[in-house]
Amino acid sequence: MVEIVAARLGFGWGWDEGEDGWKPGVDQNFRMNDTFTGLSIISDALTAPPGSPVDGDTYIPAATATGAWATHEDEIAAYQDGTWYFYLVVAGLRGLFVNHGDFRVYSGSAWLTENTYPRLPAEVQNIPVAFPFVDKPPAALSIFVPIVQDTTVPEDFTGSIGYSDGNGTSTSTFTLAYIRSGSTTTIGTVTFTSAGHDGTFSTQAQVDLLTGDILVCTAPSPQDATLADIGITFLLKKV
Repeated sequence: MVEIVAARLGFGWGWDEGEDGWKPGVDQNFRMNDTFTGLSIISDALTAPPGSPVDGDTYIPAATATGAWATHEDEIAAYQDGTWYFYLVVAGLRGLFVNHGDFRVYSGSAWLTENTYPRLPAEVQNIPVAFPFVDKPPAALSIFVPIVQDTTVPEDFTGSIGYSDGNGTSTSTFTLAYIRSGSTTTIGTVTFTSAGHDGTFSTQAQVDLLTGDILVCTAPSPQDATLADIGITFLLKKV
């Protein structure tokens, strides 16, 4: 019977009992199984094979590969029984990247670190953090929210919302900052005008927050005579 080759990783099977010629395919199956089980990539930054590889060493040749790795860029190169064997990667393949010190998953077009791989729907990854200012906030009143896991404040505060039930007499600006190791860093503002209820968020780059950081929202100073009952919700993203 003609060998059947699996569509994803290329394992072979389907030989008839007693059929001759099956050894190369079975040997290949064992080599692939040894490579993909607990996949560990020593480096994905080399363009040429190391000088003295050890049996079982596994790499991903970088562009533009030379020597025994030529034309095998981005494949898995495994040194087995004195020879380099090459295997294609498929979506969902997971491996330890020793040179980066992390686990990565192949998305179908790139290796992504596990903490950035989109495992959950976007709505599950969102973390709303609310700052309620009841009545007229005193000048420079600050509300503190501890960060309990690594998160990201998206660029331009995408998805964040601010609302004021009582309009101010003039434009008022709330400041957002974070405290880390005793140092305070301002990352943006929310502005309310006398003409509307919705806050306008300042343009800012993405900010990464760490577990233990303190997010701080501070009311304007001096106090506005009529601005009151403000709710500001910042939408953070899980890392």
